[in-house]
Amino acid sequence: MRRFSRASHGQATMLVVLLMAVLMGGAALTIDVGAAYAYKQKCESVVEAAALAAASRLPNAYQAQAAADEIIAANGLSGLNVTITTPYQTDITKVMVAYYDAKPTYFAKTLGINLFQINSQAVARHGGAAVFDYALFSASVFDYLDIGGADVHVEGHVHSNEDIKIHGADLYVSGQLDATGIVDVRGSTVVAGSIVNYMPVIGMPVYDVNVLRAACETRYIGSQHWSGVTINVDGNVFVEGDLKLSGVTITGTGMLICSGDIELAGTGLYYAGETDKVCVYSLDDIHITGTNYYADGILYAPTGEIDSHGASLTVNGSIVGDLLDLSGVDVTVNHDADAKNAFFGGYSSLTR
Repeated sequence: MRRFSRASHGQATMLVVLLMAVLMGGAALTIDVGAAYAYKQKCESVVEAAALAAASRLPNAYQAQAAADEIIAANGLSGLNVTITTPYQTDITKVMVAYYDAKPTYFAKTLGINLFQINSQAVARHGGAAVFDYALFSASVFDYLDIGGADVHVEGHVHSNEDIKIHGADLYVSGQLDATGIVDVRGSTVVAGSIVNYMPVIGMPVYDVNVLRAACETRYIGSQHWSGVTINVDGNVFVEGDLKLSGVTITGTGMLICSGDIELAGTGLYYAGETDKVCVYSLDDIHITGTNYYADGILYAPTGEIDSHGASLTVNGSIVGDLLDLSGVDVTVNHDADAKNAFFGGYSSLTR
């Protein structure tokens, strides 16, 4: 009996040891692997943002390097672990940003695993998305671009991936008015450089929210209402929530990104200097309700609607959305190719 008891005690000890090993292995999988995966996801988002920023500065390799380094540093990654290659594969329009790091483990050390290797890379090409070549661009293939306002003046081209319905008064378009469906004119006094039906669909670039967040040096948590304040958009600004702007002064050139709705109310945006521009980027809708509203740059809602119901709207740049509804009075859009400078991906796109 004593021998049996000792044998049973020894077996129980072995079972406890084996059980502890299993538990430690489980902890390694749930904690260490999970932490490494989250870190890799962050690295990939930051690397993509850095590649887009770098490509937007090509073919100047020095500026491309500086732009990528700025994004890497702003997001807390080590510049010592970054490799930037341009030209990439002998192509001067491409840049590759690679990040290599090692994530130390805790529980997985019991299994002989001390480090998880993190390898992330992204390739981007210099070359703007076609949507920014238009003064007005509507990406939806399910609903039409609606121009129902009065006294709408567009210097540039207009495109819709569905129909264009014009039922307002006094529309002037200096360039081409084209639709993947048809241009349906029911309003009075419509003048365009040319009207073209059955054009091909043009794709809308939509960036991952983590890439956008990683590209922003300044971030706000919660909905914001900014009125009569000065916002510096150099380095880009991200708002986690809705955003209301009224009488805001913009300094610098960059993006103002919002995860929710953006309302442009009051009396518009003001700019500290002639070279200052802003891309107002909503991951939802942009509502223009103010009067005498002026914006220099891009209004961008790639997955939402941009609607204008106010009076006296002027945009020097582009209005680009999944759906456009211009029902306000006295709308002027002057296409400006340089407005793409405000958008970090305006002159670049991810590629292979």
